[in-house]
Amino acid sequence: MKAILYLPLCMVLMSLNLAGQYAIDAAGSYVKNGAYSAAYSVGEVSTLTVRGVHSTYVSTSGVIQPDPLSITGTKNPGIATIRIYPNPVNDFLRLETDRTDLIQYVIYSMQGSFLAQGTVRGMSVQLDYLTPGMYLIKFSLVDFHESQSFLISKL
Repeated sequence: MKAILYLPLCMVLMSLNLAGQYAIDAAGSYVKNGAYSAAYSVGEVSTLTVRGVHSTYVSTSGVIQPDPLSITGTKNPGIATIRIYPNPVNDFLRLETDRTDLIQYVIYSMQGSFLAQGTVRGMSVQLDYLTPGMYLIKFSLVDFHESQSFLISKL
């Protein structure tokens, strides 16, 4: 008896035109930038109304589907590399950097008090007015929100 009911059910299911997910959309596109990518569609061109005995269901299309994204590495070309020499310093602290932007500096004592600030000129900072000791000097690029700090020793 079960086999007799099972056979017609299989025939009905095989005769259906089964398909995967699909949508008929009014518009859509693919967006991509350095951080993410996404494919999206807009619109409800296709609607399907299913009437049941006690209720009616309406299905519309229009989806947002992110694309899989794998990050294989990061690189931040905006960060500058600043090198200083000599350390310990006598009169002038020299800088080497791969950036030509305007560089500002701030000097603090080891107790954290502000001592001086200025703009780097000629890739050097004059420090002959400081008394011998340890100082913290912070270099900042004017156009970017990045800085580097160094502990220097004044002879």
